[in-house]
Amino acid sequence: MHYSAEDSLIMRRQIKVEWLDQIWLIDLSFTPIISLKMSTTIIEQRVLFSVDIKRSGSLDFLDLSLQTAELLQHQSIAKPPVAAKLINSKLQG
Repeated sequence: MHYSAEDSLIMRRQIKVEWLDQIWLIDLSFTPIISLKMSTTIIEQRVLFSVDIKRSGSLDFLDLSLQTAELLQHQSIAKPPVAAKLINSKLQG
């Protein structure tokens, strides 16, 4: 069982339905289809950014396929973000 199956990740939301001049509040609980676990580590002058993507335990019939990803670096509020410099050259391309 991976971390996406933990009870702490169960999402709880309430939706409001208005129909025929009546209002219903419905409580929903569900497990997300995928879970993202992110971490950032600062090593000297560099930052290591890690993302772990997993599907929920009960959805093992789904295949996850990452098509594209872009990591942007924000230098200031006044300037638009630029592509981050990658330490691992195998990730570029």
